[in-house]
Amino acid sequence: MIFKKSLENNNERSRGIVSLLLTHFRNRPWVVAIHALTALLYHILVPALYLGGYRMSQISAGIAGKKLALHMQESATAWFGASLVLGFCILVGLAPFTGIEGFSYLFKRPSVDFYESQPMAFSKRFLLHFGSGIGLYAVVFGAGTVCEILVVTLCGGAMPRMAAAMAARFLVMLSVYIGMYSLSVLAAILSGNVFIAVLLGCFVSAGVDRLDEQLFYNDLFKRV
Repeated sequence: MIFKKSLENNNERSRGIVSLLLTHFRNRPWVVAIHALTALLYHILVPALYLGGYRMSQISAGIAGKKLALHMQESATAWFGASLVLGFCILVGLAPFTGIEGFSYLFKRPSVDFYESQPMAFSKRFLLHFGSGIGLYAVVFGAGTVCEILVVTLCGGAMPRMAAAMAARFLVMLSVYIGMYSLSVLAAILSGNVFIAVLLGCFVSAGVDRLDEQLFYNDLFKRV
């Protein structure tokens, strides 16, 4: 009986957290839209146009069979290398934007008073705002990575290690995003000013991005 009540309480708590997250995202539709649009371009449209266009050009030149497959694999490898640089560049803008926007209520006294008047503990409110930004990136870009693997496969550029390399790239990008995002949130909390927070967030994120690109680029590229 006690176990049943504990299970029911956990289920209610989980439903409450999910409900809070959905409400939080409904109040930030343009943030969700920017993440979705960025992932759509980065993971689906750009590789589809690049690989699809290259495939059509090769077929038009009379290349087929194993030779076409080899050329497509080389093209997919080239895209993977370009996607690493492009992905790190995207993080420089996306992570500070999401982190600062999530805590933008701190820049306006009426908004701070409104949130503090809500029947919610500070720790829970902080985790809601902080965790939503990380969860949003993980879900949207995780799904985008799966779609990208399908795009590369359909275009004929799939290789045995390509899916594993793209999964590793996602995990690296996620860890870098969390680092940039956390620093941007810290900048927003400490500065209390949107302009200073943006400058600090972008400056620190650019430095972290450059460091991570140097550390991870060659290792990820060798996986393909």
